[in-house]
Amino acid sequence: YNEYKSYLRHPMAVFCYGALPGNGTCSTTDQLLNYTFGVLFIFIFLLSFTLNPLVFLYNYKQKQSMATMLFQVTSILDFLTNIYQPIATSVRLFKRAVDVRGRATVLDIMSSVYIAPLAQSSGMVTTLLAVTRFIQIRSPFYRIHKGAVLGYAMCYVVALYTCYIYVLTTSKIVIWEPYVQNAWRYVNETDVWAIGLTIPYNVHCLLAAITSGLTIWELWGTGNNLTDERGAKAQKRGSITILIMNIGNFLVYCCTLLYMGIKIRMKDTDSSYFNFLKFFTFAFLPFVMSSINPLILLTRSTGVKKMITAHTMAADSAFETPGLKRRGVTPLEFIKNMSTVFSQ
Repeated sequence: YNEYKSYLRHPMAVFCYGALPGNGTCSTTDQLLNYTFGVLFIFIFLLSFTLNPLVFLYNYKQKQSMATMLFQVTSILDFLTNIYQPIATSVRLFKRAVDVRGRATVLDIMSSVYIAPLAQSSGMVTTLLAVTRFIQIRSPFYRIHKGAVLGYAMCYVVALYTCYIYVLTTSKIVIWEPYVQNAWRYVNETDVWAIGLTIPYNVHCLLAAITSGLTIWELWGTGNNLTDERGAKAQKRGSITILIMNIGNFLVYCCTLLYMGIKIRMKDTDSSYFNFLKFFTFAFLPFVMSSINPLILLTRSTGVKKMITAHTMAADSAFETPGLKRRGVTPLEFIKNMSTVFSQ
């Protein structure tokens, strides 16, 4: 408890790099960074709130396969991940005063139990996308059971929630970590629980990167068993899409390794670079990935482009005056046509 009181005397702030000023406010540079990331979090929220439902609806209307099922699960998890945390973090970043609460409130604990497992689960599903795609290309006659994949995903999510609830409800002192934007128990030594929850996530990130690379190698390096040129092209495009989605996972894996290496080798981990790395890795990257995933899927989906093009041409011809040259489509008409596509 004395160590906890010492922690309260030196509270961590959100992006307050240098020594904590006596007036309890950050410097001008720190405030500028706070405002910048606050705006980015609002943009992340808007992007996720608008695009993830579109991804879900589009894949829901397609012929159900392993990929469409996992894309639907990904869009649901990404939507739930960014429904609360980006706005809550942006509100904290827009404050001029330093966050000196120290001890976590009940709301902090509840939000952490809700958000932390979701952020990890989204990366796990993109890993399943990469692994199942590689198996289908490497062994096209091997049947992957959807129930087994969904069962694994559900067990993983339930295990994460169970661990977080157990740790945060049984610990005597739970503090608020501003740089991680998460509540966690206070310890002054290596936290086995924190490492145990981090290892599976990083294993998934590494596995996603490896299987995505092997898939690309299988398609381009050694050839594949697809004799249909159109099918081979679709497989390559889908594999590249999954590879792009997993770049973020690999970046999280590299940043986590760097974070753990610095924490093990350095005794004083309250430096500005370490705090920035902690915030970027655990409080920013997962939410960026959850908002960019639907953007990647929508921009690279040929089916969405064809549907939007068809409805755009139909709407354009309806307003076309005979004998006049075909006019272009305004941005307002494009948005209207896009909403019509997904409503049907």
